Amino acid sequence: AASKPQAFRKLSSSLQQVHAEYSSLLEEAAARIRAALKADPILRTHTESIRVQARMKSAYSAWSKMRRKQVTLTELHDVLGLRIIFKPSQSGRLPTPHHWQRQAILCYRALEVVHRVYPPLLGRRIKDYVACPKQNGYQSLHSSVRLGSLRSEIQVRTTEMHRFAEFGKASHWLYKSEESDGLDDWLAAAERSRRRQQQKGSQRGGQKG
Repeated sequence: AASKPQAFRKLSSSLQQVHAEYSSLLEEAAARIRAALKADPILRTHTESIRVQARMKSAYSAWSKMRRKQVTLTELHDVLGLRIIFKPSQSGRLPTPHHWQRQAILCYRALEVVHRVYPPLLGRRIKDYVACPKQNGYQSLHSSVRLGSLRSEIQVRTTEMHRFAEFGKASHWLYKSEESDGLDDWLAAAERSRRRQQQKGSQRGGQKG
């Protein structure tokens, strides 16, 4: 980006134009999704709060993805999107594996509710970083949907997952869940989940051979 300042400035301007064009549509979609989530009996029982907020991909992130995938800005599905962040209600001091299992179940439930309002785009896979976190511990569900005329990405995560995504290991000091044993346990559980997924992949590969 630094080597092509004019192209980067043009991209930044294009992103702002896209945001201005679709901001009202995003607000409308956020309101519909928020109402559906709060009306769901399971989420209403097992969550303390639910936020639905609009998000726009940063210019650098968009530029990097365009270069990596060799596509134009209009071909990206996640330039604009909505992020759902919810806080599960307290349920006592659960063992760490059960704590994360409960959070995962609620994430899947929230995405199910979203898909009733805005079905996922055909041919676009759901990125499940909850069951299979990234190596750095990042967890979230990503799904591509169509909000009217806009192809968009929906992200679903808990408040703990969000703080980790925003602050990384610093979130260990910035936030501690009443139900969690801490970030180290979270990362350990994420690593175990990642290894299980790798083992399953290896087993399937061996069966094919």
